[in-house]
Amino acid sequence: MVAERMHLKPNLYASTMTTLDAYERYDPSKSANSQNYNRKLVKDKHGNTVWA
Repeated sequence: MVAERMHLKPNLYASTMTTLDAYERYDPSKSANSQNYNRKLVKDKHGNTVWA
């Protein structure tokens, strides 16, 4: 798996995720198998809960 960690400022989170969704053509209303990318909450190697 390849990943990139980003720490988003809380006041920019919603707009940044909207921009990323558009860029990645991610639509949460569609099924996972019709997406180019999928996200799920996981624990990283430091025990932090992160989107992957």
